[in-house]
Amino acid sequence: MNGAHPVEIFGFKNGKVPSHVSIRAFIKGLDLISLQDAFYRWACTYVAIEEGEWISVDGKSIRSTVSDSQTSQQNFVSLFCRKREQALHAGRFENKTGNEVDTVMDLLDILDLNGMVFTLDALHCKKTLDKIVESQNHYLVKVKANQPSLLKALEQTPVEDQPVDYYQQEAISRGRLEIRQTYLYRRKENLPEGWQSISRIAYVHRICLTKDSERTSDSFYVTDLKTDDARYMAEGIRSHWGIENKLHYTKDVTIREDAGSTANKKAASNLAPFRDFAFNIRKTRQKSIKYACEIFANYNVREIYCILTRT
Repeated sequence: MNGAHPVEIFGFKNGKVPSHVSIRAFIKGLDLISLQDAFYRWACTYVAIEEGEWISVDGKSIRSTVSDSQTSQQNFVSLFCRKREQALHAGRFENKTGNEVDTVMDLLDILDLNGMVFTLDALHCKKTLDKIVESQNHYLVKVKANQPSLLKALEQTPVEDQPVDYYQQEAISRGRLEIRQTYLYRRKENLPEGWQSISRIAYVHRICLTKDSERTSDSFYVTDLKTDDARYMAEGIRSHWGIENKLHYTKDVTIREDAGSTANKKAASNLAPFRDFAFNIRKTRQKSIKYACEIFANYNVREIYCILTRT
């Protein structure tokens, strides 16, 4: 490797790179909260976001690392920026003492964000939504049976009202034609109490056609955004799944997060932010994280240090 040696950059004692035992002890001894804070402060500089950015929120568990993976400290909520396709932050919670909703609420208190649009799963109706509005941000969330009164009212909207805008998307993939029809409505007065922040309702009718079958599905979304642009809303709804397809899938398949063999709970948790670092820096050179890792493995150490600390 050309350029400065790691020993020179990091000032290692005895002129040697630490052994894997020392590195393991170092990772186990890190404070996760401080590590996550450092990642967020770095990401705020490195992942340039602008007002109106779509930010997907979703939870993920790190499996196959310790015996009690369902109750251990391995559940994280990630924030994923759609435009840059990079992770902004992640918060950890334990199944016994917390949940995804409470973690997102805590993140909203910590993060200094304004004017962003958060897209979330149905479980965040409605406690999280009130918090988002209070923080001067916006939300777009799918409504399911966990809010039966609201869902029932929304299902009457296409029957009783006319949309303010309409947008249709068509795509062919793996021998299947998918048609997504998005109808945008303004708020109706038939909504139950406690949903004052809702401004628009989106109804998505999805049709999947194959050679032998036809399947349809209906979904309803609510938002506090005051927009009459159905295309904008449809793209926001569609982009939410980028956190699964581009972040979680990449960490599972390419970085092999779920296939890890870290027996120590704390070390397993502390390694998660490092994977977010790796995921983000791939954008410096290549879209492929595998190829980016190969480049950085042969990179000048000083250049890597500058990338991670640049302002």
